[in-house]
Amino acid sequence: MAVLTIDGGSGVLNVKGNWTDFGDFIASTGRVRLLAACTGTPVQVTGVTTFCHLDLSTTGIDYLFPADQTITILCSLNLGQGNRLIAVGGGNAFFQLGPAAVITGTADLDRVVIRQPDSPSPVPIPAIGPAGLVTLALLLGGVATWRQYPRSGAAALTDRPKTA
Repeated sequence: MAVLTIDGGSGVLNVKGNWTDFGDFIASTGRVRLLAACTGTPVQVTGVTTFCHLDLSTTGIDYLFPADQTITILCSLNLGQGNRLIAVGGGNAFFQLGPAAVITGTADLDRVVIRQPDSPSPVPIPAIGPAGLVTLALLLGGVATWRQYPRSGAAALTDRPKTA
């Protein structure tokens, strides 16, 4: 198998189909767009790679990442709209963001973890959907109910009106 070195430069590299990194990809300041070869066809990403800008901008596509693999994003990650990022195999796939990296778009994550820089543990992206909103409402309702009841002990006794 031949090994190829590609320099991302400062332009845009449009990739229709799968991304397999067996050689050397130099991120530079360029943008890589991973596009589906055909409508509805999943895109498989293989190999530990560092991107400056990564666009998963095709709408409604499954992007498949091997479990226990880390993709590093130095500048920006565009998740597109309505895509799914899925870890294939046992375990999680990881995106490690650089210090200045920004995320745009929305996607469903299935065992894909996006880590902030210098974070000792994965930082989840908030879920905005029916299940996430119900959970948030229940948590806020529980806090409001808990605050209504008096505390036990001396403070609770002094708050009660005195009786003769």
